[in-house]
Amino acid sequence: MSLLNKIIESKKEEIKKLDLSGNREGEIRKLKIQRERVNIIAEIKPRSPSAGFIRNIELDEIIKVYNEEAIAISILTDEKFFGGSFNLLKTAKEKSLLPLLCKDFIIDEKQILKAYLSGADLILLIARIVDFENLREFYDTTLSLGMDAIVEIFDEEDLKKVEKLKSSIVGVNSRNLDTLEISIEKTKFLLNRIDFPCIKIAESGIKTRNDIELLKNDCDAFLIGETLLKSKNIKEKFKELKGEG
Repeated sequence: MSLLNKIIESKKEEIKKLDLSGNREGEIRKLKIQRERVNIIAEIKPRSPSAGFIRNIELDEIIKVYNEEAIAISILTDEKFFGGSFNLLKTAKEKSLLPLLCKDFIIDEKQILKAYLSGADLILLIARIVDFENLREFYDTTLSLGMDAIVEIFDEEDLKKVEKLKSSIVGVNSRNLDTLEISIEKTKFLLNRIDFPCIKIAESGIKTRNDIELLKNDCDAFLIGETLLKSKNIKEKFKELKGEG
């Protein structure tokens, strides 16, 4: 069984135990792209299947830097494979000034509601793990709650889905979720194939200023996690990636 299939099977069990009680606290914040700068959505995750353990999450310290340097914060809410949680998202909402992206493997509307109740402003919808009808349903549900959705694609089959959906934000993942291999060149190719108006985000595998230079004319923002979290000085890593160092 591939890694992606293992994650999906785990999600099915997790969904059965989701607690959907309580009310949302905090307003919904919208993603704002700032032209003429490198826009970074900075991620928080303790570990990942590709990197293993990344770092202990000192939330106050990390969010302080992210508030200053990023345009949004991505929170992994998968616990089994990434060490995240919806509690992490909820706590981040209390500490952050920025829009928060709930990044998970969404296969059920209950997860969308849980993200909303936990303070998410955006959610990630992965096109390859659901059929188009479910993708449309999840997208409409997200918007009806006032949140935005980043619809993530990996290949041309996924691209067909977002072309039909006309989602307002599209992310292109450089990482193959089955093999964990990275291809920045494939991301560049797909970004250039998106021919309808939307915010374009390059995701995963962005490690250096050269990677950003390669993609900066093709997208509006970058989603970066491991590169920031593994650095000894996160603020300096931001400046390096932005070309300000």
